[in-house]
Amino acid sequence: MCGITGIFHHAEPDRPVDPGVLEAMTASLTHRGPDGEGTWRAPGIGLGHRRLSILDLSENGRQPMADATATLLVTYNGEIYNFRELRATLEGKGHRFRSTSDTEVLLLGYREWGTEVVQKISGIFAFALWDAAARRLFLARDPLGVKPLFYSDRAGTLRFGSEIKAILSDPEVERTPDLEALDAFLTFSYTPAPATGFAAVRQLLPGQCALFDRRGGRFWSYWGCPYRERPARGDFAAAVAEFTTRLDRVTAAQMVSDVPLGAFLSGGLDSAAVVRAAGRARQGPIHALTVGFDVPGWDERDVARRIATRLGAEWSAQAVALDATSLVPALSRHMEEPTADSSMLPVYLLCREARRRFTVALSGDGADEILAGYDTYRATRMAAWYRRLPATVRQRIVAPLARRLPLRDRKYGLHALANRFVYAAELGPGRDHCAWRIVFDDRLKDRLYTPAFRGHVADPVAAYARHVAEVPPQREALAGLLHADTVFYLPNDMLVKVDRMSMANGLEVRVPFLDPEMVTFCAALPGEFKLGRGRIRKHILRESLRDSLPPDVLDRPKSGFNVPLQPWMRSTLRDLMLDTVRARRSELGELLRLDELEAVADEHRRRTADHAHALFAVLMLALWFENAAHAWKTRAGRRVALLDQSPHIG
Repeated sequence: MCGITGIFHHAEPDRPVDPGVLEAMTASLTHRGPDGEGTWRAPGIGLGHRRLSILDLSENGRQPMADATATLLVTYNGEIYNFRELRATLEGKGHRFRSTSDTEVLLLGYREWGTEVVQKISGIFAFALWDAAARRLFLARDPLGVKPLFYSDRAGTLRFGSEIKAILSDPEVERTPDLEALDAFLTFSYTPAPATGFAAVRQLLPGQCALFDRRGGRFWSYWGCPYRERPARGDFAAAVAEFTTRLDRVTAAQMVSDVPLGAFLSGGLDSAAVVRAAGRARQGPIHALTVGFDVPGWDERDVARRIATRLGAEWSAQAVALDATSLVPALSRHMEEPTADSSMLPVYLLCREARRRFTVALSGDGADEILAGYDTYRATRMAAWYRRLPATVRQRIVAPLARRLPLRDRKYGLHALANRFVYAAELGPGRDHCAWRIVFDDRLKDRLYTPAFRGHVADPVAAYARHVAEVPPQREALAGLLHADTVFYLPNDMLVKVDRMSMANGLEVRVPFLDPEMVTFCAALPGEFKLGRGRIRKHILRESLRDSLPPDVLDRPKSGFNVPLQPWMRSTLRDLMLDTVRARRSELGELLRLDELEAVADEHRRRTADHAHALFAVLMLALWFENAAHAWKTRAGRRVALLDQSPHIG
């Protein structure tokens, strides 16, 4: 992976790009590309690139890269897994290559197919391609949103980058908060695209393209909901075999690399399936890494060791300390949207340890969203039955009983689950499922939001829930839930966390389950193949591993990569949160009632309520304001030798 940046004065084609600004934008992404750098400028346009060398480690793979005519240039972040097949096709059409990189395939693919090249490539990517002859800039993001692409289009100038901090390196970009985006963040603990938290900065949606020229920007989607009107029918055993074959094939395709490659391995089925597929592709052991934490109930090293032994993987494990007080402020500078998924801490430590062993890692991310891996899918089914109870029974008997359940510092405590279920069920179909992701519910907003902030917010739950209805109505209810999680929750939370934490360590992470071929295949499966008998999560994946893993591993409860947030928010993180809130009182006081916030923190400390996730979201919001004021500042990078030279010719 890499970091990309650029500036395009589309309304003033002769206006020069400020070399200092372009250099600062590019330098801000050094962590994403520690192996090289380059910038290129021409009247009205400038491109920047930070390189993490994966394919064609020679200078031939350097970017920004131009074709032989020097009229097409690209700055590109990602991997095109089918680049060899596309190269052969393009060579058959008369194109000649000067490198062995996938970057040049993208360039010449555009020369042959224009913007339709995004329909040809299979991979994870974000890129900007300059067409000098047409004087236009083409931007695109991969179908599932694995790689990010941010932009700001103001006063006839487009700025873009792999991270927001690159765009903010230009002092002309305003840092005014987007109040609706901040409400969405507090609601879910992540910021849904295209918003970012900054009014002046947006992001491309997954599977979206944009074309900028003198007339401005035009946006369109090239990939969408893969659910067809009727699920595929057939024998379950045959579907298991086909699923296994497809996962093996896409995993093998994603193992192309000129640098060391390994895999993450937890105690779960998703990473186990990827490790097995990788071992088959390599026809030998794959290096699998597990990170353990010295916190009771949060360490899966023993289960991972058993899985690695059964799969014949070359296994290594590393125990690391979770020092949340020092890690959280440091990691907040990478989580710019903002984001408050506390599992960023173990993911960062996992990526840090992985980078010491390999440069490319395979991950099992995405399986839960396409194969019904969360208990929320069962809970949503139960909510429909629960709503059949008389309202008086639900509101006067069940809800008070749920509130009286004792609090426990567990990953999935009964008090938290019961109260979340009762609240969600009352929201009705569609919204009930989305409510499982809510951190700040309406009751907490009424209590903590200032009247002015409350009056500015919209309905972020509706934005989530509308994706449920995008699936054809003939499909089973589960299909809509899976689709909503795949296009909303997955790219806005899970993939953001993995991208930022891996790129903070200069590590590339690939996700076989999110190959569009796998996503489309799984979307076509009947719901009972994914949620077996209405309760067996990831049924088809589980059965595909039946001959490889012991029953106690296959059937163990879902664990998740969580942290002990409840006790942390009663101690060290509570102190950090209150101190940071007080330091940013001027900004936060316009959004939140700070006196009431301290009362909420005290309730959590006294164990009369569980506000851990809401308080962590407030901490991350306070750090976001702190970073916007001090951390994400323009800084001069060292001079780039290629600043005013010709671009690299692929």
